[in-house]
Amino acid sequence: MSDNEPDDLGTRPVSDEPERDANELAAARTQLADHRTALASERTLFAVLRTGFAIAAGGTVIIEVLGHQWPRWVKAPLAGALVIVGYWLIMAGVERYGVVARQVEATSQGTVKVLSPRLMKTLAIVLQVVLGVVIVVFLLGLFEGAAES
Repeated sequence: MSDNEPDDLGTRPVSDEPERDANELAAARTQLADHRTALASERTLFAVLRTGFAIAAGGTVIIEVLGHQWPRWVKAPLAGALVIVGYWLIMAGVERYGVVARQVEATSQGTVKVLSPRLMKTLAIVLQVVLGVVIVVFLLGLFEGAAES
């Protein structure tokens, strides 16, 4: 008979381990919820970053897809609008992540480590600048000479 099975009278033997009280269980569940919240927030941030960069890069694709069929005064505002919307989406996602990350850090009493909101904002800005430089170089036609040779 194992330690946890009832005896002939149907009673369970007393264990040496004290039962965890309700407060300990609630604290453990809260900690797990904080971990899940932090991970979900990071997943959402990366999805927003992917989407924002795809939208911003789509601005340059419009110019290539429309080619010479449309005048430049139509293509440039369309491309610019997509770049602006993509960049705005990225910054809004990073800000929202920062709010959630700070809240998780405050409620978890240091038990949950989240990616630094400042680091995420810095990385997003650096990537936006790099993408912006590539778009400007593309729009100026500096890639056309390299592609033809």
